[in-house]
Amino acid sequence: MSFSKVQNKLAAYSFVAGSTLAVSLIAKAEIIYTNLDPDTTILNDTYFIDLNNDDINDFEFRNVFNASWQDTTGTGVANKFETIFIRPLC
Repeated sequence: MSFSKVQNKLAAYSFVAGSTLAVSLIAKAEIIYTNLDPDTTILNDTYFIDLNNDDINDFEFRNVFNASWQDTTGTGVANKFETIFIRPLC
């Protein structure tokens, strides 16, 4: 086997070993699950979520629903819209 082939293989093995080491150092995570009981339905209201249980709200969810009915010619027109706003608080 020539020197350049050995050098190329050594470089490839070094890259794989370095990548594996880097991923194992970075990929540390923790999942905190909080069950909401009862489940919450938001209708024309605001709901705050604390993702890491530090008693500081992290996100605000706001739902706005409007509906109106207009009948000027006998045909009637329904207007409805629903919008969900999500705002980070920190």
